[in-house]
Amino acid sequence: MYFYANSGPIINGDRNNYLNNVTIVMSRIIKINNFIILCNFKCGYSSFSAIEDKIIEPKIKKTDKVVFVYRNIFNRNISVFLNWCYRKNKIDDSWLLVNMQEKLNSVQFDNFMKLKNSNLVEAYKIFLNNLHLINFKNAHLAEQCKIVNKLNSKKKISYFINIDDQNNVQMLNDLISTNLECYNKSDDNTKKILISFLDNNEVYKNIIKSKYKNDIIYFNNFNIDICN
Repeated sequence: MYFYANSGPIINGDRNNYLNNVTIVMSRIIKINNFIILCNFKCGYSSFSAIEDKIIEPKIKKTDKVVFVYRNIFNRNISVFLNWCYRKNKIDDSWLLVNMQEKLNSVQFDNFMKLKNSNLVEAYKIFLNNLHLINFKNAHLAEQCKIVNKLNSKKKISYFINIDDQNNVQMLNDLISTNLECYNKSDDNTKKILISFLDNNEVYKNIIKSKYKNDIIYFNNFNIDICN
């Protein structure tokens, strides 16, 4: 199984190919020691990519323990927006800005680009209001639970690790005998602004909940509230 991510610039100016996922990235399954790590984009995968002693797309043995690294759906959504909208100034350097430009008319998009540098919350509202139109084949916006389809149906998850919980991360470090480093970290101040906005606006929280309802259902089966 593969997930797709348009992470680089447009190739030879071909925007249609860009939107049709010209860059192929392997699914987020790796093996470190005797642990199988399931990890989606914006859930710490850059940290795992930096580990040299790993196997990508491993054969899973009966004795291997499976670790599912997950993230609160709101934190993940905010992280995608900040990394691929707020921090990007050149449209062709961001798959998400390209998608936004395709879905908005020219006046709306120009307004969005101005707002993202002057009124973060209003720009984030535009992003959420158009979330249903954006190319969801991109792995940064994919449901986290889909990665489980790669596993044998009889293979159980041994550990669930919340990548935003430092105690969970420490437990994972102990399990795989490493020290994960943080990459592509969003600015804490801008993140807090958007978290506060969502905490006080159920309408926009529900947009995210609706889009990731399958994640909510899946993790609820393991008594994990992926909304908190």
